[in-house]
Amino acid sequence: DKLLTAKLKPVLEGAQTAAWDRALKLVETFAPKVEKDPAAAAELATKLAGNKGDLAAELAAQVREAGTDAGALRAVLASAAKLPARWLARERFGW
Repeated sequence: DKLLTAKLKPVLEGAQTAAWDRALKLVETFAPKVEKDPAAAAELATKLAGNKGDLAAELAAQVREAGTDAGALRAVLASAAKLPARWLARERFGW
């Protein structure tokens, strides 16, 4: 539907979306490093926190909370792409 596409274009091409795409790219880049050395998660959290947007900040907080626990970090990084859906459900729908 062209009308829907036109209405969604500012959201899909906006600053928040670009910031989230950068955050996911950081996760993709750092995942192997964190897998080898969980202490690398501190650098990832710092880089995520430097990104704009609530989602990147929340992901940074989750990475910090996981600390150097390899299993917890693996779970946070593996579920990072689902964070927008969880955020929307929690913040907008109260789930």
